[in-house]
Amino acid sequence: MPKKFTDYRLVCREKFKNAKFINGTYYWGGGGIENLNRPVYEVLPEGIKFENIEKWKYSQYASLETYPYLKFLPPVDSSTFPLDKAAAFPGGFKALEKAITHNIRLSAEYIRSQKLRTVMLNIMIDESGELSIVESFDNILRAYPANKTFYEQVIKSVNALSAWESAVRNNQKAKHFYSLSVLLDSGKLSVLLHSKNLINQE
Repeated sequence: MPKKFTDYRLVCREKFKNAKFINGTYYWGGGGIENLNRPVYEVLPEGIKFENIEKWKYSQYASLETYPYLKFLPPVDSSTFPLDKAAAFPGGFKALEKAITHNIRLSAEYIRSQKLRTVMLNIMIDESGELSIVESFDNILRAYPANKTFYEQVIKSVNALSAWESAVRNNQKAKHFYSLSVLLDSGKLSVLLHSKNLINQE
């Protein structure tokens, strides 16, 4: 007498190695068996899985240092993470603007003659308060070669700035990322400073 199947559950077994399909078997409810030559389920590498499926919120806990195998996570000292206290130039923003514009060596005639000149920089203030230029967007000089004189003077001036008071995160000194723009228009030099890190509000 043939065996009677009363278990109608569907079972799929697949074997993978290094995220590649090896073989598989599909057990149909009622006793049917099918050998698989391709995967029924898609297996994603963990990094892709978390990046594309899981909705992660970056925090001080989800960092590359904490999860070194999740390469899409940012390092803890990046512009992604908020700070408890911002890095500050001695004397504040007005003192910063004065220091930058004072160190730019251009003739009064040149300054008066220039219209809508802008140099944009991404800067980083490290744990000791030292400034470094992370990105200078010098490729713009290919499109606007007349901007070279102003660009070179701004770079020299920013690199000559004195040390800042460092930022703080979790009671420890931390890096702080800023975007810094120096503008020259019709005889007036001005500076814009924008924090790329969020600052926690007390």
